[in-house]
Amino acid sequence: MDNNLKEIEKEFFEVLYAKEFFPYLRFKDIGALVYFARKIQWEFPKFSVESCFEELCKLHVYGCL
Repeated sequence: MDNNLKEIEKEFFEVLYAKEFFPYLRFKDIGALVYFARKIQWEFPKFSVESCFEELCKLHVYGCL
């Protein structure tokens, strides 16, 4: 949020209120996690199934979702 606020203020906007929110997320399957990681690219830079395949398999096998 801090970086975004700086960019906004550079453009002469005044931010009256800013707050971050960190929701609790729970995924029921690997497909949902992969979908989320692909859509929220700023949270998972350079994510790909190929690069994270081993970790995804561990999550699936051990039921850590």
